[in-house]
Amino acid sequence: MPVIPWVRENLRVRLISKSYKGGRYHKQKVIVQSVETAECCECVTEEGKVLKQVHPAWLETVIPKVHPQIVMIVRGQQKGQGRILQLHREQEKASVQFLEDPTVIVKFHYDDVCEYVQR
Repeated sequence: MPVIPWVRENLRVRLISKSYKGGRYHKQKVIVQSVETAECCECVTEEGKVLKQVHPAWLETVIPKVHPQIVMIVRGQQKGQGRILQLHREQEKASVQFLEDPTVIVKFHYDDVCEYVQR
């Protein structure tokens, strides 16, 4: 079964590769600009520098520090947009209210949600 990448356009992610571009961007937050294939995406730094041929395995989700903030649910059955209402730091989970149905609030692991940047 093929692996479905979680990376989507307009997500703020952290580049965790120590080898990409000599480690120059290690642990830097970037925004996914486009997803070319399951193994390649293009990102842009906060300074506007475009990073090409970034593998999704080199990226990790970013949890916004300010709440409520819009996030994308990137893994699991319940993909879509939501709003973080509360963080449970000791469990590494976030309570997310769905934008499509505000009556639904679900706890997700940090790896399952990522900050969404509206452009």
